[in-house]
Amino acid sequence: MVYKVGSPLNSNAEIQQAEEWTLIAPDYVATMAPLTPDIIASNTMPAHISAVLRNEGLMDDMYYIDPTFNGPAGWTQEFTTVNGTFPIGQSDSVVVASGDSTIIDVTVYPNSIDGYGASTVNFASKNNPGLAGSTVLRNVTTTGIDILVVDAEDDNYETYVTGSLDRIYPGTYGVVSRTALHPSGVDLSNFTVLTWSAGTTFPAFYPEEVNALEAFLNQGGGLFINGQDIGSDIFEPTGQSHFAQIFYHNYLHANYVADASNWFLLKGYPGDPITDGLQFVLGFIYDKSPEKIAPRDANATPILKYLNGPDIGAIKASGNNYRVVYLGIGLEQIDQADIRDTLMYRSLRWIGEGITSVGEPGTVAQSFRLVQNYPNPFNPSTTIDYVLNSAKPVETQLTIYNALGQKVRTLVNEIQPAGSHQVVWNGRDDFGREVASGIYYYKLVSGKQQAVNKMLLMR
Repeated sequence: MVYKVGSPLNSNAEIQQAEEWTLIAPDYVATMAPLTPDIIASNTMPAHISAVLRNEGLMDDMYYIDPTFNGPAGWTQEFTTVNGTFPIGQSDSVVVASGDSTIIDVTVYPNSIDGYGASTVNFASKNNPGLAGSTVLRNVTTTGIDILVVDAEDDNYETYVTGSLDRIYPGTYGVVSRTALHPSGVDLSNFTVLTWSAGTTFPAFYPEEVNALEAFLNQGGGLFINGQDIGSDIFEPTGQSHFAQIFYHNYLHANYVADASNWFLLKGYPGDPITDGLQFVLGFIYDKSPEKIAPRDANATPILKYLNGPDIGAIKASGNNYRVVYLGIGLEQIDQADIRDTLMYRSLRWIGEGITSVGEPGTVAQSFRLVQNYPNPFNPSTTIDYVLNSAKPVETQLTIYNALGQKVRTLVNEIQPAGSHQVVWNGRDDFGREVASGIYYYKLVSGKQQAVNKMLLMR
């Protein structure tokens, strides 16, 4: 129904609601993307990585190029455009004709220093000040990094892994896109654990990636892999990763059951070293299609079930000299950071206890750490994990205090060796009486080291 401007509106007619739209001027449009894979290489080798800037508008344009770098002190960097080579931290400008493109090359010199670096190539249009963008080019050295975090999708879901690592892991990690595993002979042998965040990406794998992962596990690595479409892309008729079926069966030790569970509540298995006491509902970060999987052989056991079972959402598996934790969901689908942290911490601990990597034995778990209790809030009981790293057994105390600083319960008071420890508090004081709802603090003292965390009891 249309009305002439200025004419009276029929009171019985529908009210038409207008919505304001922002139009994109076709004259000035540009995109930037990586042109080369991320790089895993020796700390003595320069990393050469490139981005391409495309002018997709109808008009020629000038772009300001302003790369930045985040990485170890002692690394040096430079970038090259059609105008020459400049140190990162300096800017340049390039003119690109309509429909044409230009390449920005970045060179990173590790200078024999181990670490992980991220070069961000930023651009901004001169003629359309609102037009700007960037792309990230990453490189990791083959030595000096414990955990390799692989971003196997384009939505940055690996940040849920790195966020947990920042909170629960005191060692080193580096991040690369899946493209870093594509070069033949890529050296993963010095990494202790590799994490693979698949999200909802298709294809789940490329052949080069499967070859690299198999070689890594054969050398004694540990794998933490998560994603809700891995099995379906490998086994469904419309999938693109059928070539990975042997890897799925023989290395993940998994059977694919179905593309989507009817339940979104997942529970851990009592007594399991990774998921005991865990329970969560999948969040709405994207359309939920959590996979149903199952252990394929005696090397694998279920660790997460949908509702009360029998459907399984995650397994752990031990190979000849490697360990795998496989989630049929994305870690990013767990909304609660404390649950993600607990799941990551326990997975790394379990993987680290069983692998025979060329890295230092036990490097994944052997650092002094008081982990956030789980569940939190809790009622009636909660689990506390902690790690001791003293060279010899030392006097250790784990004590509960109320909000006034008064001692409520002594959970541990004994000499303990280095390693992972776990204790359950049942919400009672030293006399066996139930304590009231509220905030409580738990303090770990081991030799000269100590740490304190907060928890909430809700009856």
